[in-house]
Amino acid sequence: MKPNLLIAGLLLCGPCHTLSATQQSDSISVDSIAHALNEIVVKGQRPMAKMSADGFTVNVQNSYLSHSGTAFDLLGKMPLVIAQSGSLNVLGKGAPIVYVNGRRLYDLSELEQLQSDQIKKVEVITAPGARYDGSVNAVIRLTTIAPVGEGFSLNDRTTVGYKHYAYLFENLGLNWRQGGFDAFAQLNYEAYRARGSYSTRTDEYLTGGKVTKDINGLSHYDYPLYNGRAGLNFTHPDFSAGAFYDFNFRPLSSTSESTTFRTSPEGSENITNTGDSRSHDRRHQLSAYATGTFGKWELAANFDAIWIFNDADTRDTDISDIGGERRFSTANPVTNRFYAANAVADFKFWKGSLSFGGEWNSTWRDDIYMSDAEYIPSSDTHIDETNGAAFGEITQTFGNLSVKAGLRWEHSSTTYTLDGKRQDDRSRTYSQFFPSASIGYTIGRVGLRASYGHRTSRPIFEQLSSTVRYQDRYTYEAGNPYLKPVYRDFVSLSGQWSNLYAEIGYRSTKNYIMWQTGPYDAVPGATLSQQQNMPRFGTIWAVAHWAPTFGPWHPVAMAGIEAPDFTIEHNGQPLKLNKPMGIFRFNNSVQLPAGVWIDVNFSATTSGNAENIYMKSKWGMNLAAYKSFLSDNLSVRLEFNDVFNTMRSDFTIFDALTRLHTVKTLDTRELQLTVRYKFNVARSRYRGTGAGTDDQQRL
Repeated sequence: MKPNLLIAGLLLCGPCHTLSATQQSDSISVDSIAHALNEIVVKGQRPMAKMSADGFTVNVQNSYLSHSGTAFDLLGKMPLVIAQSGSLNVLGKGAPIVYVNGRRLYDLSELEQLQSDQIKKVEVITAPGARYDGSVNAVIRLTTIAPVGEGFSLNDRTTVGYKHYAYLFENLGLNWRQGGFDAFAQLNYEAYRARGSYSTRTDEYLTGGKVTKDINGLSHYDYPLYNGRAGLNFTHPDFSAGAFYDFNFRPLSSTSESTTFRTSPEGSENITNTGDSRSHDRRHQLSAYATGTFGKWELAANFDAIWIFNDADTRDTDISDIGGERRFSTANPVTNRFYAANAVADFKFWKGSLSFGGEWNSTWRDDIYMSDAEYIPSSDTHIDETNGAAFGEITQTFGNLSVKAGLRWEHSSTTYTLDGKRQDDRSRTYSQFFPSASIGYTIGRVGLRASYGHRTSRPIFEQLSSTVRYQDRYTYEAGNPYLKPVYRDFVSLSGQWSNLYAEIGYRSTKNYIMWQTGPYDAVPGATLSQQQNMPRFGTIWAVAHWAPTFGPWHPVAMAGIEAPDFTIEHNGQPLKLNKPMGIFRFNNSVQLPAGVWIDVNFSATTSGNAENIYMKSKWGMNLAAYKSFLSDNLSVRLEFNDVFNTMRSDFTIFDALTRLHTVKTLDTRELQLTVRYKFNVARSRYRGTGAGTDDQQRL
């Protein structure tokens, strides 16, 4: 071998040397010396969101998003997702259903118990397919980081805060893992109080003349939470099964006081009201699941049983300067029993997969409303409902082109009983098909997707009640057992280029449910508000989301708009409610030295219409700081939310005979400190998806 070639080979392949050789010898003498090679560093930036066949996926693990705080805080940074006041909304689609490791969440407060650094990825599904209930317009799926190690683990989180009242949240998670077995338990306690003030002005355009009511009120709430869960899993590479029991107890007590100044053609009146209410909400849930892989087949089955008991008692006093004093009380015990099961099969087929399955659920509900006043009618409403569903869905990929199509059939049968007598005109049977389809094309960093879906939402059981509820001596409200399901058709076009994600869509809504006010014949001069179905109308939405990275600075900007084309009859004239509403968000995460993270988040909503509501603009700013210690086993997060105390609700609601303007002031400004300690932390392996998800929510 020639010496220069040997030198080149040594430089390329390993430790570097110099070579000394002579013509007199065939041997080669090698003297070791130090030699430094130039270092080549390749940097790249992964987009925050990656488009998928039915939405997009965001990888959280090992990104700045893992320092967001709770899972709820994290979702507020996802494209299209709006997280405010404990509720979630996907722009253009409405409230999503949420899964964690395949398990459906029915109480979003669970997202406050899960930390962002435990989450591997988030999937936001904006075009849910046939495997989801026909009422599901959007889905958020969270996958936690795979557990590492065996033995005992602990995860404890303590949150203290102040917003007019001090509050405490305490969450303790325990886990024991050995081989394929996994036992877990969780205890959660919340000590929370709140207050809210409001002022309303109501104009009622009645046959006898215009009536105006000016109301100012203040309410105080005390609602602690006691929650416990325990379960067991067995996991094998080709099979897993598990079950858990969950208990939830939330006692609520509230007091309220208000003053009303009422003017009518008959004159004026001053009314003061004081109220005291107590309720005890108890929920028991038993869930089990089994999944398995057999060659090209993946099978899954779930079972859920839920029992919910709620008893609410109220005591009120009305004092009128012309009508005297009224004292009355009401009692409203409600009992629910719910059973559900489903089975789903996925089969590798051609260039993709074929999925099919079925679902069954049964609901039993008894709603009793009693009063000691003759002007408040009592009622006993009983509902028996059985639902069945079957679906098929196919997904295929041809190079850069992906296609997904599905069809779901749902059948619902309801028996409605009022005061012990079956009501044939209120007992309904529905059968409906729900098609869905999407097509996507990806080339390089550019992706496009078009999707269509036909969805529904059935009235919740409380809306179907025959109970007439007392609001004040001139205002009553009632359920409507004749309500029809709401149907929606979605068409959307989505696109992605690197860190920019955008979507535009159109939603057509039929049988939208809204409150309508009319005279209450049982009480002279009073009105009855009752929910009614409305004619079809359309809504256009558009959104753009940009999430670049500039060194330690991670800005996220989102701008969206919703424009309804909604017209109602108001005071005998058509009223167009079609002013677009803009939604803006600008989040900033900055990494400082010593592992400190700072968040500065800004959000704003312009004035505009949302169905029959006109909402005035509002904005707010939140600040947060995060630092971990002890190899990330101990972490501290300090938050200052709604710094300028600007997140107030100011809106006007219109119906046929009423214009209601309300200003609400809530305790949105708060200071909060969270301390978390974890030891050998590992998330439960529970992989159940739950059954009867829509009808559980309707309870």
